[in-house]
Amino acid sequence: MFVDAAAIVAMLSNEAEAERCAQAVVDASAPFTSAIAVWEASMALSRPEKLAIPVARSAEIVTRFLEERAIALRELPPALDA
Repeated sequence: MFVDAAAIVAMLSNEAEAERCAQAVVDASAPFTSAIAVWEASMALSRPEKLAIPVARSAEIVTRFLEERAIALRELPPALDA
């Protein structure tokens, strides 16, 4: 199951859907995410209305969060020609 930035942000900032997202990660057999999702989540969490912290700190928090939940970081496959 792919864990996107919105789900990461929801869980780390206790948004309304945080519990549902967390349960989906627990239930997934091999959750994974991408570098762009990590970047997006880190940027979003540093915003004043979220955690209001430097991006470097939010990136550390996101990385630790992924490690603690065994969410793998994978490269996304290249886009197919349209």
